[in-house]
Amino acid sequence: MYHLITGGSSGLGFEIAKLLILMDEHVIILGRNVEKLENATNQLKAISKKADVLSYSLDISIEEDIESFIETLETSGKSIKQLYNVAGSTFFGKVGDIHRSDIDKVLNSNMIGLMLFTSKMLGYLQKEPFEDKRIISVLSTAALKGKKFETIYNAAKWGARGFLESLRDELSDSKIEVINVFPGGMKTDFWKDSTSGYDIDTFMDPADVARNIVKIAMDTKVYVTDITIGRPKS
Repeated sequence: MYHLITGGSSGLGFEIAKLLILMDEHVIILGRNVEKLENATNQLKAISKKADVLSYSLDISIEEDIESFIETLETSGKSIKQLYNVAGSTFFGKVGDIHRSDIDKVLNSNMIGLMLFTSKMLGYLQKEPFEDKRIISVLSTAALKGKKFETIYNAAKWGARGFLESLRDELSDSKIEVINVFPGGMKTDFWKDSTSGYDIDTFMDPADVARNIVKIAMDTKVYVTDITIGRPKS
């Protein structure tokens, strides 16, 4: 069985994939950039000879891309054990500076894409009704508290949280568990060219965040519905 990771070619998604492979777990990473996916796949394959590493280029906000990917999964007969929703993008700016293109970009990657991909994958996860499955979604602390200049990003994450909490209730009698993760800022390309003004050097190492997520996700003796991961107090 495989672990499926959106946004798995870089940042937190890539670190999660690395940890799973170190445990000899099979991994499928998804992303839009073919070159980044190829580089990430080669790095991941070098970690373990026992773990299988696959990658597919697709946009999780495009229905046709998702359906084509699911057809590929069905043809290959590969089962999914855990779905990690990690893909996302952000926007910083005053409300008066927001354009429709900014709204579309952030909502598509953080909310619409997550909702669409999770909804489409749900049927595939349910094909083995007696197998325990988990959907682990990285939402950010932006899903817990509003922040100035992050209005679209906050809205997207709050919407995704509402969708996932409702999904959790819908799946309460099933073998599929829904875990939401709310990490604070991390030192990743997510902040590249950012105008946020944040001191990125004080942010968390994504490898540390990944370690906490995977530890919970892989522990079948416990089920934690929500995880908030923040920087240690100074």
